[in-house]
Amino acid sequence: MAHILWIIDKDANRVTLDPNLSQQRLLALVKEMEDEGLPIRIIVLKARREGISTGIAGWIYPKLLCLPNIQSAVIAHEKPSAEIIFNIYRRFYRFSVEELKKPQRYSSKGQVMEFVDESRMDVLVAKDVMSDQTGKTGRSAEYRILHRSEVAFWGNAAATSKALKQTVPDREGTAIFDESTGNGFGDYFYTQWERAMNGDSPYRPLFLPWYIHEEYTRPFRRDEERDDLLNTLGVSDEGKYGDERRLLEKFDVTLEQLNWRRRTVEDACEGNVNTFTQEYPTEPEDAFRQSGQNVFKHGIIKSYFDMVTKPIKTLNIVEDLGRVELKEAHLGLVRVWEPPKPFGEYIIGTDNSEGLDSGDWNVGIVVKRLPLKVVARLQGYDGRKIDPYDFCDALYKLGKFYQNAWICPENNFDGGSIGDRLAEKGYQNLIVERELEISQTDRVGWRSTVMTRKRAIAFLIEAFHNQLIDIPDEGLLQEAWQMIYKQGRAQAPKKAQRRRVGEPVSGYYDDMLFALASALWAHHYLPAPQTKQQQESEEQFYNRMVLWQKGLWDDKDAHLHFV
Repeated sequence: MAHILWIIDKDANRVTLDPNLSQQRLLALVKEMEDEGLPIRIIVLKARREGISTGIAGWIYPKLLCLPNIQSAVIAHEKPSAEIIFNIYRRFYRFSVEELKKPQRYSSKGQVMEFVDESRMDVLVAKDVMSDQTGKTGRSAEYRILHRSEVAFWGNAAATSKALKQTVPDREGTAIFDESTGNGFGDYFYTQWERAMNGDSPYRPLFLPWYIHEEYTRPFRRDEERDDLLNTLGVSDEGKYGDERRLLEKFDVTLEQLNWRRRTVEDACEGNVNTFTQEYPTEPEDAFRQSGQNVFKHGIIKSYFDMVTKPIKTLNIVEDLGRVELKEAHLGLVRVWEPPKPFGEYIIGTDNSEGLDSGDWNVGIVVKRLPLKVVARLQGYDGRKIDPYDFCDALYKLGKFYQNAWICPENNFDGGSIGDRLAEKGYQNLIVERELEISQTDRVGWRSTVMTRKRAIAFLIEAFHNQLIDIPDEGLLQEAWQMIYKQGRAQAPKKAQRRRVGEPVSGYYDDMLFALASALWAHHYLPAPQTKQQQESEEQFYNRMVLWQKGLWDDKDAHLHFV
């Protein structure tokens, strides 16, 4: 257990502590919220054995010791853990100076520390999900402070958490700490972490990676050991120890820390580097590795995350006197990373649905052909999922805006009608199945079947794993990170499960990926795009023509060639 040095100040009636770095970061976030006059609400995603339970206890205990009527509780995921945490408080009391000790007693009802001035600490266990106590842990109490430990491992996390949150008033001076190591993708703790990261809850997220913990280092016994590690340094996620070079270069991990990491992989993790990655995450995504085989190599997707940027604009599409424009809007349907270039070539791939709030999204991904890059995304949001008619209209305008881009829609169900509508509106650059070598028909787009989905996934894998395309879109990369093979089918891990409006979208959808696959498929079979030099030459010629027509071109030696 992490060491904390208690400093007792009798005159100030105060207990302070000497925390490790992980505990320092926790306490700094607590102070930040206190200074803002907010109720403390913190969710901690951590590596194993960083001393966070002790750190939280170190913050709570002085309040129990020095203040009256501090009703607090710890809820552990299992009985042995509850006993360990309760013993932390007993040890704190035992080694406090006698002058500060208040009379107290241990309840015969369980792990409860009670003081004469009504301050108390209850240490409880989240009831098993199959028992008749589901959601009843702590329900009848009223607390000012809650520490909910290893929430990801509770059997009935959603029900118990909902009950417990009602026991703490939403006012200054109260606190709720949720902390846990990860337990895979899509569970209750993951959902709450995502909400906090997205700013959709009052909880402040705190991620504590393994490499900040001072104890996670192992000195070399001989110089030869250091040399051997350097000579066998892992350079990919598929290696025995994963991508160690990335750890050195991006996170400034020391060789001594890598030495400890290797020993832990071999011993505690029984040679499985993926087990280490989840138990001792370097980045938040590591803690939520889902079961099932990943479609895309996580090492590759991580390198893409390093290049993520925010959209330069969030816009809505408008048409004024026949001219298509995009105007800035806080809740716009189009996120733009790069505006259209005068002579650029673009493709829009789509994935289509009915556009119902309870269903999938209608999504369009705009891809620049040279160099390959995702430059825009057309998509609704909760409460405004675009219906097929509006989606078709938006696609038409977005295609015009991006230099009459090629459009390649999925043509299942409403997708087929979207292609027909675009044709009826007179849109010229529509990709048909014959051009995609799916069939000999001129049906617009591609029909999603078992075989065509496999081809679509193959285009995605080729583009990602060979890093053929720039993707600044974090949402699209999140879908790639989460996509798994389920019964041989590549899909989002929670595909077809009902999601309520307002819940985090992670894991439910793969629409952006298949929209991108549509664009990549079309790019593969279309004639090669113009080179950058050709585009620049045409742009220069165009600019000269404009100047000449305006009477501003006076270079007598220039020769204008009309084609």
